[in-house]
Amino acid sequence: MKQTIGIKLVLFSVIDGTLRIYLESGKVPSLAWTGEKSLDQTVDELVRRVPGLATDQGYREQLYTLSSAEAGEYDVAIAYYVLLAEHKIPVSFRSRWVAYEAMTDSPDLVVVTYAVQRLRWKIEYTNVVYSLLPAAFTLGQLQRIYEAILGKPLDKRNFRKKILSLGIVKDTGKKKRLGRARPAEVYTFKTHKLTYVEVL
Repeated sequence: MKQTIGIKLVLFSVIDGTLRIYLESGKVPSLAWTGEKSLDQTVDELVRRVPGLATDQGYREQLYTLSSAEAGEYDVAIAYYVLLAEHKIPVSFRSRWVAYEAMTDSPDLVVVTYAVQRLRWKIEYTNVVYSLLPAAFTLGQLQRIYEAILGKPLDKRNFRKKILSLGIVKDTGKKKRLGRARPAEVYTFKTHKLTYVEVL
């Protein structure tokens, strides 16, 4: 009997300072893979299926192959995760983006938990968070992305000192006012390609 192979997609974003995952009826998006299209094309198709998204841009990574016990309706499933910036998701379509801490009853909790762990490892030694930010941002915004993914606060002074010492961001010369605080310097990543660097 021929095995059924599926693609499961964990879509991440940081919305309102919280790490969130897109779910359809409590599950991550999935699609049977017939081999007629490449794996990447199938992932693109899954991303485009998400309401409000008109783009498949964002960092992606293949996670691992799920066993039959984890694959749900498939005999085998290949898991991916994709990072999307908050500004790419219209406010009217954010209700299906669920906070990671609220996913206790999801049948895909195992794959999502593993994806979160992989993402946490990834941000420790790469600049991959560029996929979760607008082109220009403050160091405060950058720090909140790290804190949302790690699930813990970071020391503001040490974080900023480390980020600036790595040379992965550059000052745009502009400033942005956030609330009543004095205007903050605005930065941009020097490259929007994956770079290996010891961040944490």
